[in-house]
Amino acid sequence: MAGSVWGGGARGGYVRSWRATANGLEGVALAHCDALLCLDELSQVPAREAGEVAYMLGNGSGKSRSTREGGIRPAAHWRVLFLSSGELLLADKIVEDGRGRRAAAGQGVRLIDLPADAGVGKGLFEELHGFESADAFSRHVKTASASSYGVAARAFLRRIAGELEDVRGAVNGYSRQFVADHAPEAADGQVVRVAQRFALIGTAGEIAVGVGVLPWEPGEAVQAAARCFRDWMEARGGCEPAEIKDGIEQVRSFIAAHGMSRFVPAWDEGGPQQIVRDVAGYRKRVGDAWDCYVTPSAWKDEGCKGFAGCTIVAALSERQWLVSPEVGATARVW
Repeated sequence: MAGSVWGGGARGGYVRSWRATANGLEGVALAHCDALLCLDELSQVPAREAGEVAYMLGNGSGKSRSTREGGIRPAAHWRVLFLSSGELLLADKIVEDGRGRRAAAGQGVRLIDLPADAGVGKGLFEELHGFESADAFSRHVKTASASSYGVAARAFLRRIAGELEDVRGAVNGYSRQFVADHAPEAADGQVVRVAQRFALIGTAGEIAVGVGVLPWEPGEAVQAAARCFRDWMEARGGCEPAEIKDGIEQVRSFIAAHGMSRFVPAWDEGGPQQIVRDVAGYRKRVGDAWDCYVTPSAWKDEGCKGFAGCTIVAALSERQWLVSPEVGATARVW
């Protein structure tokens, strides 16, 4: 349906497939410059290239290549918003590569994962518009998109082409207001960047309503964008930097998985001593819980592997979940 705004046809029309190499998708993105790029089924992109493609599409720039003579060929550049479907998250697709890779924060900002269920028992939809089921409505939309397409975008562009300064002012104003209304005051720059993306989409919708291209009520497009932004932030798990959120979760998982098997009960009173292999540290009972003392090597090589250890230490210390050690000592984690 989104693709039918710009073009289409009975055989998929405007929608392109993820089933391509990074080089192939570079050409696809260039062909869709200053328009919408719809990509179907993220699961079809090769896992080894998924992360690279997310950066490439979001950055709007292809690879730099050399000419036969050894010179530098100009890299392709584009400006595009892209919409994807798929049963996998980007992070899951990257893990499929099998080389221990994980999704970086920058990739998650460029390719935003949204839950497809609207949460009202109708699947993707919030309103079925008189149809007896979500499936019936979905089939109707698919049929209509294959027979009527390419009209809305052209009408929209004709209406705004002579008023670009007014449009630019509206985008700036809506974006500032959207971020102020919907992004938490303490939100990290990553969250603000995503909020600005949703603000742009919502603003375009409001302008389309204002010039008669969309039959919606004023404010409806921004409300829809705000709903998607809130769903994204909830699925993300907060408004702090993704590196910190993911790093803390990795430390928690490490302690949960190994706290009773690889931490020596050095201060237990009485009872047989546990035989511990691959020691990661020591533990001490404090009331009904345990303090875990992590060795520097286990902290660096396992607990914080793939993250900046000092950043995770600072974040845990700020939350009073970790007591930072003296130089040369161990760290204690709750």
